[in-house]
Amino acid sequence: GLQYGKGEFFAVLDADQSPRKNFIVSLLGYLHDSQIAMVQAPQHFTNVNKFIAAGTSQAQEIFYKYICPARNLSNSVFCVGTNVIFRRSAIDQIGGIAKLSHSEDLWTSRKLHELGWKTVFVNEVLTDGTAPDTIISYMKQQLRWAKGGLSMLFHDNPLLSKNLTLDQKLQYFFTNTFYFVGISTFAYILFPILYLLYDIKPLETGSGSIWLLHYIPYLLMYYGLTWLLLGKMHIATISVSLASFYPYLMAIGSTLFGTEQEWIATASRKKKSEPLLKWLWPHILLISLSIMGLFVGWYDPADFWVTFFYSILALWNVYLLLIYITGENRFSKISV
Repeated sequence: GLQYGKGEFFAVLDADQSPRKNFIVSLLGYLHDSQIAMVQAPQHFTNVNKFIAAGTSQAQEIFYKYICPARNLSNSVFCVGTNVIFRRSAIDQIGGIAKLSHSEDLWTSRKLHELGWKTVFVNEVLTDGTAPDTIISYMKQQLRWAKGGLSMLFHDNPLLSKNLTLDQKLQYFFTNTFYFVGISTFAYILFPILYLLYDIKPLETGSGSIWLLHYIPYLLMYYGLTWLLLGKMHIATISVSLASFYPYLMAIGSTLFGTEQEWIATASRKKKSEPLLKWLWPHILLISLSIMGLFVGWYDPADFWVTFFYSILALWNVYLLLIYITGENRFSKISV
C-alpha cells in the first residue's frame, strides 16, 4: 500500500490495464500546478471483437469522449479507478484512498473536491485494457458501479455538501442518479407486453396515429443518440444497454434495503459455481411474456396500427435480449 511508498506522486492501474510508454510523461506535467490533486486518462479496450465487451466499450466511449472532458470546465472530473496519477500530499490530506468495497474512486474524488483540490481529465488514450466479456463479469461490474453511485446519493447526497461548488454538486448528483435508468429501461421493455396482453398504453390518445406521432420521435432519439455522437452504433451496444436494467434495479434494492454485494475485479477469472440463470432469469421471463403477448394481442386487436407497432417493438426487444443472453461466444461484427 501507500505506507511503503515515498514518492510525491503515484499512479493507479487496474490489473487489466497496460500503460503505454508515454503514460507517465503525458500526465505528470499537469501536476506542475500544485493545486491539482489528480490527472485522469480514459480507458481504452482492445477486446472489442467480443460481443459483450464491444457493447460496454462503446457505451463508455461516450463517457470518455464527451462527458469527462466537459467536466474540466467545472473542476468536477472524478477518478474512474484506473489510469490515473495522484498527488501524494492531496491523498494524505483526505486520510488516504476511501476505504470502501465499491466506488472508492468516486468517494476519493469527492473528498478532494470538498477540500478545494483541482482534478483534470486528459483526453488521450494512454493505456490498453480489456472490457468485461462475459455476462456475469459485466453484470457484476454494473452492479458494483450502481451500488456505489446510489450509496452516495442516498447516504451522503452531494447536493447537501457544504464544500462543493454548485457545478460539482450537480455533476456528482447526475452521476449518482444515472442508475435510475434501470427503471425506465425496464418500463420500456414492459410497455409492449402490457399493451399486447392487457391493452394498456403508456400514453392515452384519441387515435393510434396521434399516439405514434408522440412516441416515434422518442424512439428515434432513444436509439439515435449514440449514432449522433459517435457516427456509428454496434448492435451489441443496444443489446447490452437494454439488458443492464437488472443490475441497476438490484443496486437500487440493495441500497434501499442495506444488502451487501461481493466485490470481484471486472476481469477476474475466479471460478465460482454461480449459475448464469441467476443473472438472466428476468430477461428470459420478459422474452417469454413478449412472445405470449404477440399471440394474445393479435387474437382480437383493438387498434391495428398500435398493435402492429407494439408487435414490432416487442420482437425487437426479444431479439436484443436473445443476442445478449447468447452473446458470450459471439464476435461483434454488426454496426448500424
